[in-house]
Amino acid sequence: MRTALLLFLAALPLYADVLVLHDGRKLSGEVTQKKDIYEIRIQGETLAYAKEEVKAWIKNPKELTTEADTMVDDAKKLYFEAVELADAKAADAKIRQALPLVQKARDIYAETRDLFPDGHPELDEALVNIMKLMRLVRERLGSQMTSPPASPVKVKPQPPPEPKTEPEPEPKAEPKAEPKPEPKTEPEKPPQPLALAQALQILGDPQKRSDRTLRLSAREALRNAKVPPDLADYAATAFAYLSNDDYTWDLTQDIVDVRAPNFTQTYSGRLVRKSDTAFSIRTPKGEVNLRESGETWFVKPPGSAEMRATQVTITERRRSDTGTFLDAYFSTYKPEEIERFDAKRHMEAARMLAERTGELRSNLLLLFAAAHLSALIGQPASKEIDAIAMDLGLIATRGTFATNDGLAIADFHRWFADGEYDLGIVQFQREYGDSPNFCVRYAHGVLLVAKAVEKLRNFNKAYDYLEKQAKRFPGKIGLHLAALARSVRAAEICRVCAGQGTLRCNICKGRGKADFQCKTCGGSGKVQTMRRGVVDCKACKGKGGWMNADCPKCGATGRMDCKARDCDGPKPTPKFEDVAEAWACETCRGTGLIFTRLAIVCTECQGIGGILVPKADPKKLLK
Repeated sequence: MRTALLLFLAALPLYADVLVLHDGRKLSGEVTQKKDIYEIRIQGETLAYAKEEVKAWIKNPKELTTEADTMVDDAKKLYFEAVELADAKAADAKIRQALPLVQKARDIYAETRDLFPDGHPELDEALVNIMKLMRLVRERLGSQMTSPPASPVKVKPQPPPEPKTEPEPEPKAEPKAEPKPEPKTEPEKPPQPLALAQALQILGDPQKRSDRTLRLSAREALRNAKVPPDLADYAATAFAYLSNDDYTWDLTQDIVDVRAPNFTQTYSGRLVRKSDTAFSIRTPKGEVNLRESGETWFVKPPGSAEMRATQVTITERRRSDTGTFLDAYFSTYKPEEIERFDAKRHMEAARMLAERTGELRSNLLLLFAAAHLSALIGQPASKEIDAIAMDLGLIATRGTFATNDGLAIADFHRWFADGEYDLGIVQFQREYGDSPNFCVRYAHGVLLVAKAVEKLRNFNKAYDYLEKQAKRFPGKIGLHLAALARSVRAAEICRVCAGQGTLRCNICKGRGKADFQCKTCGGSGKVQTMRRGVVDCKACKGKGGWMNADCPKCGATGRMDCKARDCDGPKPTPKFEDVAEAWACETCRGTGLIFTRLAIVCTECQGIGGILVPKADPKKLLK
């Protein structure tokens, strides 16, 4: 019984105390008070502070949040007074008084939660309430906050560099008499300027789209095309589509059918010819390698041993069901005629796409359907428009439509624009924590990274979360998240010494010199002997100690090495760029949302607004 009780007590969280120093610092750890000093143990390192250096010893978070509670009450009072006022200017003035109170309360509670990381669920509840109040205040100031959200990180204007891949060793193959010479490849031509009408014709023509040069030329024409506001989202969808080839959009696939005595499998993906007798097909679950030796095929699925196949059939560039349907859509609703579409025509196109989007599970079809729906914004409301939006999984909100993920990403950018990472994290935990979608989990992880870098603490929360998500999402996404987690670990600095690698000496308090009492005589200068009685202490020569002597612990330097757990010694203060560089997302131009009229997540950057390149492994990109 006693053993069980001890185990139970050991499993309980350790509630930290906080020392508030006169210089403004707040330290969280296990505090012990001694005769004339306070000792605080942080990550295995013990720091000592004289009583005159300590302003307060906080044992309960309520001691830090009382002022914040008063601010919240005052802000609520101002908000409700503003709601009741008919005078818009007077109401606006009260809301502007309320905003800094809410922001200050947010800062206090966020810092308190960092200082008391275990237990105290009331802190999280208070942050949720502050977040709700902040949202209400923002809505009242809506007309004053019309600027687009800022990018969460400083993005570089150029597109990210192509990841360099190591050449793959060619498998040994049976020698052939005369191997076929490899065809000569012409150097790629730069995209040529095209008119918008030409670009739209290429968009709707499968043969022209298959020509990479033509496709990229059409994409460039759409980048800055001047189109009416109701067609801006259609142009954005066309730009996004032409930014990737049909393989990437799962419109075209290579098919490999493998038959063996006890094994039959069909793989679909992109076929890569390594030699006349060796191939690989890249599938969502990994790369499948195939080689031919004489009349025998050998197949190696991802994570499995190589096996002999009795038959291998390769079908290249087969149009998928989604690709076939998209071709039919373009032949019916020709892109070059889009400027002549009326509301009825847009409605018909949106309905056609909405009927198949869910069945085919195609994000591209969703984008084109939403683009047509965007053109209908401002038209009289109708049950048919609402039905199409519902089929697409869109939510009607504030006179427009959005996906759940789009709302999350819009919130993500608003929190980032104001640097309110704490409130963003609370919202994502409470409102979007159950979302299975990668873009939402990705944004949550970036919020945690940004907060760790800004506050220089809780790096472990960021990389633990990223590592957990890396296991959830396989393939390139998981590798990218794992690389980001390693980057956070590498950038992390010791929170005890703040990356300096050294601490103020506990003995001399950083002066390098101190007064020391003689341990031999206990400071009296005298010792008792058996033969001579009381005599002067030989150790201190009867002085009882030493005044202003060099400190033996730090060698008179005033500093000692930090021995906190995981301290790596001196490290520079990290910036977000030390975790990941960000390159401009050409598709959404930093907003994280592909459209201007609807809240739908950009598929290129997954809502972040930039293409993140992990510092630990720049090759591990999302695409």
